[in-house]
Amino acid sequence: MQTKESAEERLIRAFIAPKKRQRWLELLRSPNGRKKLRANLAHCECDLDSRYAHRIEPNQDSVAGILAALQLHGAGATCVVLSENAELDGCEIDLSEALERVVTHEMGSFLSVKHGQLAYFEGEDAGARYILVRSPG
Repeated sequence: MQTKESAEERLIRAFIAPKKRQRWLELLRSPNGRKKLRANLAHCECDLDSRYAHRIEPNQDSVAGILAALQLHGAGATCVVLSENAELDGCEIDLSEALERVVTHEMGSFLSVKHGQLAYFEGEDAGARYILVRSPG
C-alpha cells in the first residue's frame, strides 16, 4: 500500500539539492530529526536546488511583493509551514499571515504553497529570500 506523501516531503523532493535530499527526508521522519532539521533552517540556503531557486530582488522583498510574486505562479490562499518557529511549524495557515510571520523575522522557514511545485524560503541572512518554482510533471 502506498502512503500519501506530505506537503513537506513533496517540498523537500522538489526543492532540496539531490545530494542533500535523502538526509532531509530522514530527519523529517522522527521528532528528534525534525528538531535538528528545524534548527538548521536558518542557514540551509546552500541545500536549495539552484535549478528551481530564484532569489527575490531587494526591491521586491516586502510581504506584498513576495505575495504578488507567488500569486503570479498560481499560489492559493493557504500554505504548509516548515519553520524554526515552533508555533508555525507543521501548520497549514493563510499564506498572507504566514508571510507576515516569517518575512524579516530572522528565522529559517519554508512555505509550501503548491506542494512540490511552488514554495517560498526565508533564511536568516540578509537577502536569503527565494521563490522556489518547479513545473508539474
